[in-house]
Amino acid sequence: MSTGIPAWEIEISGSSAWIDDLLARLGWHDRKPAHEALKATLPGLRDHVDVEAVALLAQALPALLQGDFFDGWRPGDRPLTLASRDDVLDRVHEAVHRNLVVDPEPVVRAVFALLRDRLAASELEEVKAISLAARRGFWPV
Repeated sequence: MSTGIPAWEIEISGSSAWIDDLLARLGWHDRKPAHEALKATLPGLRDHVDVEAVALLAQALPALLQGDFFDGWRPGDRPLTLASRDDVLDRVHEAVHRNLVVDPEPVVRAVFALLRDRLAASELEEVKAISLAARRGFWPV
């Protein structure tokens, strides 16, 4: 299916590449839960960094994923500081409808590894530096 709009085709292709990358990292075959997990994990990071870091992260995302990233965002309420590591994992597990075969920790680690590989090194280091300790443990070394 083609949209007939070249700019949209580029964005669809770029977003699909991110989801395909996540699928490969997780060893999954179904794009829907991979997209749901990505949609849950990105805001889990977004909600715990300052507005400047949110802007850095958003710039690195394809436009379609930027929509997922910003969905429900209220800049005046950020950054949150109360969420625990378990809260992050629970948010992801909820997003994949509490699927018993989905372990949220490898999902979060895979999304963070995806960010590591797709963000510019300087952006990545800045985001990692201001991530709350609960999120730092998910970043790959």
